[in-house]
Amino acid sequence: MTRWHPATEIVALGCALLLVFGLASPLVPAALIAVTVLAVAAAPEVRFRSWLLTVALICLPTLLFAMVVQGFFYRGADPIILWDVGIAQFTLQGAAIAVQLWLRLTAMVGLCAAFGLGNDSARLFDGLTRLRVPQPIAYVCAAALGLIPLVRTRTVQMLEARACRGWDTRSWAVRIRLIPTLVPGLFTAVLMGVEQRFDTLTQRGFGAPGQRGAGGGRPTELQDHPDSAASKAVRWILPLGAVAVIAAVMTGLIPLPSAPQLLEVITR
Repeated sequence: MTRWHPATEIVALGCALLLVFGLASPLVPAALIAVTVLAVAAAPEVRFRSWLLTVALICLPTLLFAMVVQGFFYRGADPIILWDVGIAQFTLQGAAIAVQLWLRLTAMVGLCAAFGLGNDSARLFDGLTRLRVPQPIAYVCAAALGLIPLVRTRTVQMLEARACRGWDTRSWAVRIRLIPTLVPGLFTAVLMGVEQRFDTLTQRGFGAPGQRGAGGGRPTELQDHPDSAASKAVRWILPLGAVAVIAAVMTGLIPLPSAPQLLEVITR
């Protein structure tokens, strides 16, 4: 299956995030979560288990925290008490707010995780440069995406070095004890490597004003990405469609129930 050009994938990600934060209805992030799950399950370049673990590790603790904070401390008008112990009261309105916040966060994390796990630094850089993003900014974004596998590799190397010195790095207790000594050196080495590569590229004219590819056209891409007419059209249709949907919802042409309206239906 031929993938879209990375620029089209970036535009699709941006439009999805615009819908998540531009529309108040919880149905929007819920629908995007469902679409993301189906897309990740069908995408051969993304491991579903890795994506699911990433989303769960970030979003499940957030759901618990939001439930505690919003459920016990948000009252609203005529609160419906679901559970109380002494002065502590867990309200349905607070739980609804927590779920709405969690849906938005999960949709955002799920979309970004699917994009990050399905792309590498070169694809992100090529996509951003095709969208006319300045090359230094594109490099910083691509380098940030590349930090994830780089940090994983450096961590494994440092644990193997400790194992050679007699540390039982297979034990989680030992790994936790080693964290204070590993983290400073790990991030210092990673950031220095990124800075050195950027300095080398800058000395070779990277990001210089007017830098173009062969024949004076757009900058040469790092990889060969097919960019069909349909892919180019999608890059224009998606932003216009997202703005049109938001405008239609705000003007009432597309009725989407808000969280209070859904809560009212549930409590009838």
